[in-house]
Amino acid sequence: MGTLPHNKRNDTEAISSLEFTHERSPAIILKTGTAKKIIIHTVGLPDEVMSFDLVNKKLIIIEKDIWSRKAREMVSIKNNDWYTKSKIEIEIPEGFRFNDMRIISNAPLKLQKIESDNLYIDAQSGDIELVKCNFTNPLLQASNGNIAIDSCAIKRNLTLSTKNGNITIDNTETENDILLNSKNGNTDMNNFKAANLKIETKNGFFNGEASSFDTITCNTHNGNFNFEGTVKKEIAVTSRAGNISVELLGKDTLNKVQFKSTNGNLTLKNISAIEAKTESDTGFVTAEDVSFDSFLCKTEAGYVDFEGAIKKEITVTTDVGNISIQLLGGNTLSKAQFKSTNGNLTMKNISAIEAKAESDTGFIIAEKVSFNSLACETDTGFVDFKGSIKKEADIQTKFGNINLELEKPLDDYAIFTDSDNPLIKINHNSQKNQKGKNKQIISGSPDAARKIFLSTKSGMITINEK
Repeated sequence: MGTLPHNKRNDTEAISSLEFTHERSPAIILKTGTAKKIIIHTVGLPDEVMSFDLVNKKLIIIEKDIWSRKAREMVSIKNNDWYTKSKIEIEIPEGFRFNDMRIISNAPLKLQKIESDNLYIDAQSGDIELVKCNFTNPLLQASNGNIAIDSCAIKRNLTLSTKNGNITIDNTETENDILLNSKNGNTDMNNFKAANLKIETKNGFFNGEASSFDTITCNTHNGNFNFEGTVKKEIAVTSRAGNISVELLGKDTLNKVQFKSTNGNLTLKNISAIEAKTESDTGFVTAEDVSFDSFLCKTEAGYVDFEGAIKKEITVTTDVGNISIQLLGGNTLSKAQFKSTNGNLTMKNISAIEAKAESDTGFIIAEKVSFNSLACETDTGFVDFKGSIKKEADIQTKFGNINLELEKPLDDYAIFTDSDNPLIKINHNSQKNQKGKNKQIISGSPDAARKIFLSTKSGMITINEK
């Protein structure tokens, strides 16, 4: 082995950029205290493997992959001969910053305390690790290897791409955007801060903790999305076959949040937004300690469980699944609409000017509610209503009972019935029903300000005042 590849020194005054290619040897580029010298150390490499050049202030370092070297390694290992594992170490002096770094890597690569305006790494194989570095615009792409970033500062954008490898980011900050693209790999993020997070992944989960962004945009095909941190403006997450779980730690009110999973569950916690939309084909939707001006939720085959505050409107629909809504905050909504084709509806602590509840095969329960107007209908389920109607209610069921417990005295209402059942209970007293449409059954003027129309084919009607 010659002396040149073993220990090569270059004055930093003549260097502004680095172009480095290493084919087989693990490499580390790190800051040291050496003044004004870039020192390249190599171990286990023959002279003909390494080449060095300096062109227009660009330091070019190339490790070649020659067949004789590969054969030598294989023979040495097979025969249990002594073999020195090769490595490359590049020392950068303190205070030196590259204008540009371009690295082609086919072996493990580590950068430690390195500074550069631009960084481009293309790794066909081998892991990439960045520790305590400072860059303006780094772009890293790995075909068959992992990317790990720890305690780095990025002035503008951070772009990471992997085909078959995981991405791990810890204790790092970028002033603008972070762009993540992963084909087959997971992403773990802890204590990361950026303006915008954009994620595109095909097969792999995303897990973010204690991180902060203005906006998050994520599209994943087959993987879960889990985030616990701070978002200030917007979130949009789409997953084809994965669960979505978001818990926000800050007190910011976002402009918009959107979550969609074709075959996965949605879990929302401690989120405040002006507009919220959720959609799932075959998964459940759970919202806890949330606050939205408007909320639109749709699921094909899954339940919806909502506990939080709504300021203006709420619309929830499901084909096969129960709906449970409990509102906090005491707001009066302009509209509340709930529909389940094959599921039960439970409403609690809801105040709205206009309300609509509909189920084909499930029951409908309303407790501590107050509506100006209510349209309520179920085919085979019962209706249990406890609250007040300020103007008009139309409650219909074909084969189920209707039970009303009204907060105002019954004399304040004009109640009409259409039922084939011969008995109706009013304030715990039974009375015979007169068959026929719109037969008033309690005292009160038909012109009363509060009107309730009750219709059931074979169910029993029970009316009580609280």
